[in-house]
Parts: sequence; structure tokens; C-alpha cells
Amino acid sequence: MTIYQQIVGTCWAVLFIVWFVLAIALGQRSGRHSSRAWLVRLAVVAVLVIAAYLLTRGRPLPVPAEPAQGVAIAGVVLCVAGLAFALWARITMGRQWAMPSSERDESDLVSTGPFAFVRHPIYAGLIAMMLGGALNFPGAYAEVLTAIVSLVVLARKEEREMAQRLPGVYPSYMQRTKRFLPFVL
Repeated sequence: MTIYQQIVGTCWAVLFIVWFVLAIALGQRSGRHSSRAWLVRLAVVAVLVIAAYLLTRGRPLPVPAEPAQGVAIAGVVLCVAGLAFALWARITMGRQWAMPSSERDESDLVSTGPFAFVRHPIYAGLIAMMLGGALNFPGAYAEVLTAIVSLVVLARKEEREMAQRLPGVYPSYMQRTKRFLPFVL
């Protein structure tokens, strides 16, 4: 494993550790179905991990060629920037953060920090981290593409829900911000 791959792995470990600490320190706004949503997500992850294990058991995994140093460095920069952006967004949300599929009793629009530039900075940060990881781990492109498509679908669903919950402010917020990439996308 190259130093660049180790840095990418460390970024993901930092994300999970900090996310866990923030969940404890800042909490999560409760929703009526948040417990069920956590269980469903946990079950889906467990099924995917078991399926991946069963599909690859006993088969040697192909080892793609190492990326060029410039590509690897670009991937690390993208991953670190994505980590910083996602954590900045999570800290900005504070107690407003909740599981995406949970029904919240009350909603407030967070439009400061990274939310002043994009509507989904956490997803944008995760996408940047995944792309940076894919540049350092060739062969993970299908998984990264699947994850990105899933985040885009989830973002669109959340936008519809927020427009229904906050019809007076969310549509205008959508007009002045981009979904994932400031000024572009």
C-alpha cells in the first residue's frame, strides 16, 4: 500500500471517528422514524458486506496497476478537501443534523457555512472523498459510481421533502445555491 493510499484510508477513518464523536457531542435532532431508519441502514450495510464476502470468497482479487504519482497526489488532495468540507458542514449543522430518511418534527433551514454555497455539502464532501479514493485505488470505479448515483438520488429526494416542509424558504434557497459544487453543479 502506497503512502497516498494510506492517507486516503486515514481520511475515511478520521471521518468515521469524528462523525461518531460529533453524534455524541452534538446529538441528532430526533425524528419519529429515526430508530427504524438506523436499523434499516444497518441491515442494508450488513447484507452488502456479507454479499461482497460471499462473492469474493476464494477468488483472488485483481490487483490494478498503481496510479501515477501525480494522479495519486491529486486523489489525496481531493480526499482531504472532501473530508474538510463534509466535517465543516456537519459542525455547521450541529443539532440540526438528522438521518436523511427520518421524519423530523421541526425543520430549520441551515444556510450558513458551506450551506451558503451548496445545498448538500456533506454529500459533496463524501463524493470528493470517494473520487479521491478511486484515483488511488484503481478498480473501485464501479463502487464509487454506484455510491455517487445513490447520493444524487438521495439528495433529490431530500430536496423534494424540504421544499414541502419549508415552502416559503427552500425554493428560493435552491435558486441561489447549487446542489454539490459551488457555482457549477
